[in-house]
Amino acid sequence: MARSRQPLPKLSVTADSIFDAYQERRGRRRERVRQVALGLAVFLSVGYLGVAVDRAVERSGEASLDLASYTAAAEQITREVAVTEELAPLAALAPRLDQGAAVELLEPYARAPEILGPRSLRLGQGTYRVTYADGAGHRGLSVQTPAGELELRAGVMTVGVAGDRVDVVVERGSAAWVRADERVPIAEVPAAPEVGDEELAEDEGPSAAELAELAEKSLSRGRRPAAIRHLRRLVSTYPRSTEAGRGLLDLG
Repeated sequence: MARSRQPLPKLSVTADSIFDAYQERRGRRRERVRQVALGLAVFLSVGYLGVAVDRAVERSGEASLDLASYTAAAEQITREVAVTEELAPLAALAPRLDQGAAVELLEPYARAPEILGPRSLRLGQGTYRVTYADGAGHRGLSVQTPAGELELRAGVMTVGVAGDRVDVVVERGSAAWVRADERVPIAEVPAAPEVGDEELAEDEGPSAAELAELAEKSLSRGRRPAAIRHLRRLVSTYPRSTEAGRGLLDLG
């Protein structure tokens, strides 16, 4: 009871001391918030730096791959150019036909002829039109075929090759088969008669398709001479037509 009656100690609390305590507490709270914010900023900065480094490394790798690809492509082009330059002199030395000689493919899938020399060539499978200009000299143009050697002297001939079978139609000039001990001439297709414009307008004659049909019908009936007649007219009148090339191969 004696203790409970002791007087309480006096507290000296003023408005200033309360305000100072509030300010101190507020300052400590701000410091904690600042430290937390600073830590978060450092964490985010480190993460962003890591991502940037990864991207930089990835881009560096891609750039290295691109550079390697470009380098390989440049080296390949350099090698191809070097090979082309090495082969250029060989291409210039390849044989060519004389200026007065020419060969034309009459079929889109015919094999290209092989030039053996200025006056010599070899024909593959297909239909060809061979020309040797007048005034090219007494020596003829030698044409090698699976059936033997042909010689054309100043003229034009159409040659159809199918396997070992070779059909020849001489449009103009002189041509022959060259055998071991003889030269077998090939008859020239008679020239078409000259007609005036009025007569031509009245009767232009059968078309290439019609002549090919006539030749086919003659062959089917066993009339080979008639078929040859129609074919020669077809070749002489329409030498560049598809029917002329096919018709040559039908005369086996």
